[in-house]
Amino acid sequence: MPGIKHGIIGVGPSGGILAAHLADGGEDVAVADLLRGHMDAIRKNGLRLIGMKEMTVRIENVFDSISELKNYNPDVVYVCTKTTALAPVMKEVAAIHRPGMKVVCYQNGIENEHAVSDAIGDEDTLRVVINHAGTFPEDGVTNMTFFHPPNYIGAASEKSGGFASQLAETLTAVKLDTKFVPDIKKYEWQKAVLNAALAPVTAITGQTMKQATTLPETEALARQLLAEGIAVAKGLGYDYGDDFFDKAMEYLRGGGDHKPSMRVDVEMGSRTEIDLINGKIVEHGKRLGIPVTANQAVFATVKGLEMLMKK
Repeated sequence: MPGIKHGIIGVGPSGGILAAHLADGGEDVAVADLLRGHMDAIRKNGLRLIGMKEMTVRIENVFDSISELKNYNPDVVYVCTKTTALAPVMKEVAAIHRPGMKVVCYQNGIENEHAVSDAIGDEDTLRVVINHAGTFPEDGVTNMTFFHPPNYIGAASEKSGGFASQLAETLTAVKLDTKFVPDIKKYEWQKAVLNAALAPVTAITGQTMKQATTLPETEALARQLLAEGIAVAKGLGYDYGDDFFDKAMEYLRGGGDHKPSMRVDVEMGSRTEIDLINGKIVEHGKRLGIPVTANQAVFATVKGLEMLMKK
């Protein structure tokens, strides 16, 4: 989008992939993150993308705090942090927000865009459902492990639909294929149902996606988690078709030796994002009267792991 300034908050895997593609495509980009070593490396050597795509991009505006973005005056801000940091991040974003500055929830999870709209209003709130992933191997580097295009973008208010559609074109032009959809919730739930089926299994067992879908016992658990998630989504009005279960299992089996971020969080002793994934499936399942016993079990287990990590 000519003349548009993009501000990215959180330069982990999702934010790093986004920043590298925007900068490589000639867009005006600024990045902000609290990881001082990471930011210093980007200032000195540029942001390096490795894995399924290889590039090194120079970014002129590299900030150590969200407040510094105010002087950059972005037209659109992407919140690419973990959902666990969303509440404090949005307090800071609200402090620099001006009417017309769009804020994109660029995260996994269910209903986390509500925290964005609560802080800055529906009209400036957008949501992207991300279908790429990666790891953070070292300061200044993002490893892009896969991309199953397209990503999807939607708006909390019909008034911002036109901007969201134009932004989809921009992201597609920089080789992050993105499609505008009028009902982003449908795609939000679809991605969350997939994440909920395998991420907690790997977090609890320490398996990779390939290992979890190869061992019959853990694959059976993933299948039950998936079936429950699909049932809850359908109860909310999101029907993905009779063949979705089989397609979803095929998708999960194709994850290879990738470590979902929930497993990485447990390994690092960090809080996970399970509240806005399996936790939301449990919440809506109970409300709708749909059995969610497997999701309840893994949710409780991962929350127990989080409690132990605090000690």
